[in-house]
Amino acid sequence: MVLFFVGCQSEREIFDDDPAIVTSTELEDYIIAATDLQQSLKTFRNELDKINFANLETVIENGRKVIYLPASIRSLKLEEKILSMNQKKILLLNKYPEIASLGLENFSEKIDDCIKQSMRVNDFLLEKNINFHQPLTRAVVGEYSFDSINAVAGYLYNWVLSSDYVEVYVVCFTDGTYMAVLDDQNTTNWCTITVDVNQTTGDYYYQNKQIERLAHTHLYSYKPGKVDNNTKQQLPNIEHSIYYNGAFYPY
Repeated sequence: MVLFFVGCQSEREIFDDDPAIVTSTELEDYIIAATDLQQSLKTFRNELDKINFANLETVIENGRKVIYLPASIRSLKLEEKILSMNQKKILLLNKYPEIASLGLENFSEKIDDCIKQSMRVNDFLLEKNINFHQPLTRAVVGEYSFDSINAVAGYLYNWVLSSDYVEVYVVCFTDGTYMAVLDDQNTTNWCTITVDVNQTTGDYYYQNKQIERLAHTHLYSYKPGKVDNNTKQQLPNIEHSIYYNGAFYPY
C-alpha cells in the first residue's frame, strides 16, 4: 500500500523573499474580497437551481421585456463584489507590480502564507464559516460509488458547493465504475490518496479493483500545483486530472 498526498498546498514553513507582500493590507483586502465573491457565487448557483423561470416577474421597461430575479439573488450584489475584487487587485498590483510576474503556484503560496499569519483574514473566514487548513471534523468521511461519469460529476458539483467542502479524490476503475473518497485528514486544498501497487505489473488498485484514472477536486483553479505534479510522477502510467468548476481537466 502506498500513500500519496495531492493538492495545491503542502505543509511547509513560511519562507518568503518579500515578506512585505504576505503581511500587506492590500493582499489581505484582495483575499477577503475574492473569498466573499466566491461564497456569493456558490449561493448564487444554489439559488439558481431553485428558480422556476416560468413564474418570474416580467415587466416592460423602455419597450423591452425585463425579467427580475428573486430578491435572494439580487441581494447577493454580485456586480458590486466583482467590482470590489477587481479594485483590490489593482491596488495590490500597483503597490507590488512584481506579483504580475509570479506564476499561479507562487502567488497561491503567498495567499496561503497570508492566511496563516493574518488575524484579520482569519476572522473573516471564521465569520463565513470557512475552514482553510484544518482537517474535516464533521461525519462525512466515506466512499461513494457511481456507475457513470455524469453521476460522479453531479456528486462533485454539489459537494463543491457544500459548507463541509474539503478536497475529495475520485478513483476511475478499468471496469467503467467510479468511487469518490473522502478522508478525515483532507482540507480545502489538500487531500490524501491511498492505493495498492502490483510490484510485478506496476498496475494500481483500490479495494482490489484496477485503477485507470485518478482525479481530485480544486476549489480555485484547474491548474495542478507542485505536489500534484509530484504525485503524477510517482504514479505513472495512469491518467491524472483535476475537477474544477464542473469539468475534469487532465494534466
